Amino acid sequence: MNKILSKEVSFELAELLKEKGFAELCSHCYHDFLKEGEDIKKPLLREFTQRKFQNSNITKHKAAPTIGEVLDWIFEKYNIWLWVEQEDTTNKFEWLCRYEDKGACKDYDDKFYTTPLEAYEEAIKYVLKIRYKNGNNKR
Repeated sequence: MNKILSKEVSFELAELLKEKGFAELCSHCYHDFLKEGEDIKKPLLREFTQRKFQNSNITKHKAAPTIGEVLDWIFEKYNIWLWVEQEDTTNKFEWLCRYEDKGACKDYDDKFYTTPLEAYEEAIKYVLKIRYKNGNNKR
């Protein structure tokens, strides 16, 4: 599972994290660029070996943190812990989250995912898009 937690988030999730205020230092970022004759953005994942990258007002760059870094950020910012479990002995995975809101509460998705990475990305999207629509701490 450590390999999964050290995987960079998808471009779609990097865009959402930037929108929601993720400003932690990362060793990778996505760079939007257009190839000649194309009108669709093609994100390029770049690694910074000498320094760390941070989201800023530059629109063409988005920090690409690892899944583990995002899980830590969500816990620190929202006091929500996300995790993924494998359904029995199948190759199906589901996500769950625990948060404090008048006692211990849990949310989960009724869907199953084919990889733990896919389940983590959907859990993160849930927290950022649904649970905290405006990027604040109000539930």
